[in-house]
Amino acid sequence: MSSFTSSLKDGWLPVIRDRESARRIALQGFAAAILQVGAALVFAARTSFRTSFGGVGTATFLIAGVIFSAVAIGMWRLSRSAAVAALVLFLPDLVWLLLDDRSLADFFGTILLTIVFAVLLVNGIRGTFAYHRLLVEERSSRPGKNEEQAV
Repeated sequence: MSSFTSSLKDGWLPVIRDRESARRIALQGFAAAILQVGAALVFAARTSFRTSFGGVGTATFLIAGVIFSAVAIGMWRLSRSAAVAALVLFLPDLVWLLLDDRSLADFFGTILLTIVFAVLLVNGIRGTFAYHRLLVEERSSRPGKNEEQAV
């Protein structure tokens, strides 16, 4: 049973060993942000044929898409503030999705999807912060010019 929980943990919260693994894990948050952009554009297209979706109009979805696009670019560049902003910006979507009136099956599907997005965004934060920490450690462990000349 312990190998099952270990592999489950490694799948959801992978271990960060070096800068490359940190970057790979950070890009999970980027993937979640891109999926958010796609969802916003799909909902914007859907609302363009109707007046609103869940009380939200086309312009709101387009603005959300633009904001998440900017955040996704920041996450691609491994920006720590963009990684945190993605999770913070996801919270209103989370509340809206959970409070929207729908069937019980839709509600549980929404919870599962929300958990997946939250884990991806948290991994984005973990990876981004670890990447920068490891980068600083790597630079500080390199010998400086004065140390090279002394050797």
